[in-house]
Amino acid sequence: MAHTKWMFMTGEPLVTLVDEKGVPVKVTTLDNKDKTFRVEFVATTVGFYTASVFFANQPVPNSPFKITVEPSSDANKVRVYGPAVEKPVSRHQTTYFIVDCKDSGPGASS
Repeated sequence: MAHTKWMFMTGEPLVTLVDEKGVPVKVTTLDNKDKTFRVEFVATTVGFYTASVFFANQPVPNSPFKITVEPSSDANKVRVYGPAVEKPVSRHQTTYFIVDCKDSGPGASS
């Protein structure tokens, strides 16, 4: 509890995050040094998460916030085709192949 009070005294928000089963999720709060804070977490399951944000021992407006986690991309749905992967390629000849990700999902963030 002392850590929570210290956070409020320094003007930092307190953020708690739980998955849809109520299991706490670790968050890391980073000070951007401009009175804004970046809250990072890793979602391990698909579904809804709830983020409660407090400042000065009070919930901020609209807290708690709902976060939706969608399924990841499916690499099994990526198709690779074209002359370079379908038959032998001649030396000194330009060729190509296509990587088709249309049906694979939203993609991974970098």
